[in-house]
Amino acid sequence: MRKLHIFLADLIFILHCILGVFILTGWLFSEIKVLYLAVLCMWLSSWIFLGYCPPTKWEFSLRRIYDKSINPNDEAIKYYMYKFFKIDIPTKKIFNGGMIVFIILVILTLTTNIY
Repeated sequence: MRKLHIFLADLIFILHCILGVFILTGWLFSEIKVLYLAVLCMWLSSWIFLGYCPPTKWEFSLRRIYDKSINPNDEAIKYYMYKFFKIDIPTKKIFNGGMIVFIILVILTLTTNIY
């Protein structure tokens, strides 16, 4: 079961990264503007109504089965920035930065027509 849990956690991590790249670059493609805005709204809604990002919660819950040092309530950015670079970013700064990025991405989506 350990290998299955690790595989699933890694798969969620990869899909989460792909989602992150889509969120950061989706505004470049006017053909998917409606889908992209829906994804942005779901991203914001998960933070406002749930208080967390579901893929992060799923990944960390799986990893915690075998590594009790992992906090399933941690932020992915906070966790991975510390794990790889030993930089500890406060959760409040991550949230505020995410809201700024959200606003910038909505403005870019609504004001650009890239063909």
